[in-house]
Amino acid sequence: PEREYTVFVHLLDAGGVLVAQHDGPPVAGYAPTTGWSAGEMVDDRHSLALPPNLPAGTYRLQVGLYDPLTGERLPLSGGSADALPLEMIIIPAQGGS
Repeated sequence: PEREYTVFVHLLDAGGVLVAQHDGPPVAGYAPTTGWSAGEMVDDRHSLALPPNLPAGTYRLQVGLYDPLTGERLPLSGGSADALPLEMIIIPAQGGS
Protein backbone atom coordinates (compact mmCIF):
# COMPACT_ATOMS: atom_id res chain seq x y z
CA PRO A 1 0.00 0.00 0.00
CA GLU A 2 1.05 3.57 -0.67
CA ARG A 3 -0.38 4.83 2.65
CA GLU A 4 0.22 3.89 6.26
CA TYR A 5 -3.00 2.34 7.50
CA THR A 6 -4.15 1.72 11.05
CA VAL A 7 -5.62 -1.60 12.17
CA PHE A 8 -8.99 -1.73 13.91
CA VAL A 9 -10.31 -4.65 15.94
CA HIS A 10 -14.02 -4.47 16.78
CA LEU A 11 -16.24 -6.61 18.97
CA LEU A 12 -19.91 -6.28 17.98
CA ASP A 13 -23.00 -7.54 19.79
CA ALA A 14 -25.77 -9.55 18.09
CA GLY A 15 -27.36 -6.30 16.89
CA GLY A 16 -24.12 -5.05 15.31
CA VAL A 17 -23.44 -2.49 18.04
CA LEU A 18 -19.77 -1.87 18.81
CA VAL A 19 -19.05 -2.93 22.42
CA ALA A 20 -15.22 -2.93 22.47
CA GLN A 21 -12.44 -1.87 20.13
CA HIS A 22 -8.73 -1.41 19.72
CA ASP A 23 -7.03 0.66 17.02
CA GLY A 24 -3.30 0.81 16.38
CA PRO A 25 -0.56 0.59 13.80
CA PRO A 26 0.40 -2.88 12.60
CA VAL A 27 2.81 -4.68 14.92
CA ALA A 28 2.81 -1.66 17.27
CA GLY A 29 4.37 0.49 14.55
CA TYR A 30 7.15 -1.97 13.61
CA ALA A 31 5.52 -3.07 10.34
CA PRO A 32 3.90 -0.08 8.60
CA THR A 33 1.66 -1.03 5.70
CA THR A 34 3.84 0.97 3.28
CA GLY A 35 6.48 -1.75 3.71
CA TRP A 36 4.14 -4.69 3.05
CA SER A 37 4.54 -6.83 -0.06
CA ALA A 38 1.75 -8.65 -1.89
CA GLY A 39 1.15 -12.04 -0.29
CA GLU A 40 3.25 -11.23 2.78
CA MET A 41 2.00 -12.58 6.12
CA VAL A 42 2.13 -10.09 9.00
CA ASP A 43 1.68 -11.46 12.53
CA ASP A 44 -0.16 -8.59 14.24
CA ARG A 45 -1.63 -9.08 17.71
CA HIS A 46 -4.03 -6.73 19.47
CA SER A 47 -5.52 -6.83 22.95
CA LEU A 48 -9.16 -5.98 23.43
CA ALA A 49 -10.35 -4.72 26.82
CA LEU A 50 -13.90 -5.84 27.51
CA PRO A 51 -16.22 -3.58 29.47
CA PRO A 52 -16.80 -4.90 33.01
CA ASN A 53 -20.59 -4.84 32.55
CA LEU A 54 -20.59 -6.72 29.22
CA PRO A 55 -23.62 -9.04 29.26
CA ALA A 56 -23.36 -12.73 28.45
CA GLY A 57 -24.01 -13.49 24.80
CA THR A 58 -22.54 -14.11 21.39
CA TYR A 59 -20.35 -11.42 19.88
CA ARG A 60 -18.66 -11.01 16.49
CA LEU A 61 -14.97 -10.14 16.21
CA GLN A 62 -13.88 -8.27 13.08
CA VAL A 63 -10.77 -6.49 11.83
CA GLY A 64 -9.85 -4.06 9.10
CA LEU A 65 -7.61 -1.18 8.07
CA TYR A 66 -8.29 2.54 7.76
CA ASP A 67 -6.46 5.71 6.80
CA PRO A 68 -5.85 7.56 10.10
CA LEU A 69 -5.87 10.93 8.32
CA THR A 70 -9.28 10.55 6.67
CA GLY A 71 -10.93 7.72 8.63
CA GLU A 72 -11.66 5.99 5.31
CA ARG A 73 -11.60 2.21 5.59
CA LEU A 74 -9.68 0.09 3.13
CA PRO A 75 -12.14 -2.17 1.27
CA LEU A 76 -11.57 -5.91 1.16
CA SER A 77 -10.81 -7.44 -2.21
CA GLY A 78 -14.03 -7.51 -4.18
CA GLY A 79 -15.02 -4.20 -2.59
CA SER A 80 -18.20 -5.47 -0.96
CA ALA A 81 -17.02 -5.01 2.65
CA ASP A 82 -14.51 -3.01 4.67
CA ALA A 83 -14.09 -5.34 7.67
CA LEU A 84 -13.13 -9.00 7.86
CA PRO A 85 -15.21 -11.09 10.27
CA LEU A 86 -12.89 -13.39 12.23
CA GLU A 87 -15.05 -15.45 14.53
CA MET A 88 -17.92 -15.49 16.96
CA ILE A 89 -17.04 -15.08 20.63
CA ILE A 90 -19.29 -16.43 23.38
CA ILE A 91 -19.19 -14.53 26.67
CA PRO A 92 -20.63 -16.82 29.37
CA ALA A 93 -22.80 -15.62 32.22
CA GLN A 94 -20.83 -14.97 35.38
CA GLY A 95 -21.76 -17.10 38.35
CA GLY A 96 -23.00 -15.39 41.48
CA SER A 97 -21.99 -16.16 45.02
